[in-house]
Amino acid sequence: LLPTIQDWIDPDFSPRGGGAEDALYRGRPPGYLAANAPMLDLSELRLLNGVDEAAYDQLRGLLCALPDDTSINLNTAPPALWMALDERITEPVARQLALDGHARYGGIDAVRAALVRQGIEGVNLDGCGVGTRHFRAAILVEADGTPYRFGALLRRDENGVAVLRRWQGD
Repeated sequence: LLPTIQDWIDPDFSPRGGGAEDALYRGRPPGYLAANAPMLDLSELRLLNGVDEAAYDQLRGLLCALPDDTSINLNTAPPALWMALDERITEPVARQLALDGHARYGGIDAVRAALVRQGIEGVNLDGCGVGTRHFRAAILVEADGTPYRFGALLRRDENGVAVLRRWQGD
């Protein structure tokens, strides 16, 4: 899927090997265009060539669409995400590193040290960190027996917490 995702967000109209651009998406009923911009919502994955509901359901717990560059918080990363960092990180090692999503690494150097203790050196941790600025709030309200779902994307920084986006539904 990587070439398809890259084609979806890159500004050009030339498909990569294994990717897809406007020519393919225009031929679908109804036709549409590639965004040629970063994803605003993870649900955009459903529009990508090769992503069916089963693939989307598998990916949605591991991916997110955020409004700006941010790092992957390894303190809350599930084992599958740890395993995606390097082929030497096996499932048992990933579980130990993840600590059920409750790891308390103080910085990337602490992550590197934990990997070395597992006998794994030289993992590329670019784009990884140990903190979170963005949070997703999910609200379920029941009124007269009817459930209503709401959500919000929040950003926390030195100025406090700001609501970046709100939505209704999943």
